[in-house]
Amino acid sequence: MGLTRQDLSGMILPMRKTIWVLDDAKATLLINQGATVREVAERLGVSRQTVYVAIRKGRIPAPANARLGDSAASTANGTTP
Repeated sequence: MGLTRQDLSGMILPMRKTIWVLDDAKATLLINQGATVREVAERLGVSRQTVYVAIRKGRIPAPANARLGDSAASTANGTTP
């Protein structure tokens, strides 16, 4: 059973788009305690990609064991290539 055309007349249906927000303070704390990107993502309920984006943008530090490209790792660690 779905909605009929009559049910939809005049209705505005919301888009189903979820925006995941990473708690930078909690992520930083977990990383400083030795957590991996995967562990941070699982504990905070976000994807690994969300954590990697935050690292690449410099919002959180990169874990020592993170698999990052040369430019991303040097940017996250505060050094320049």
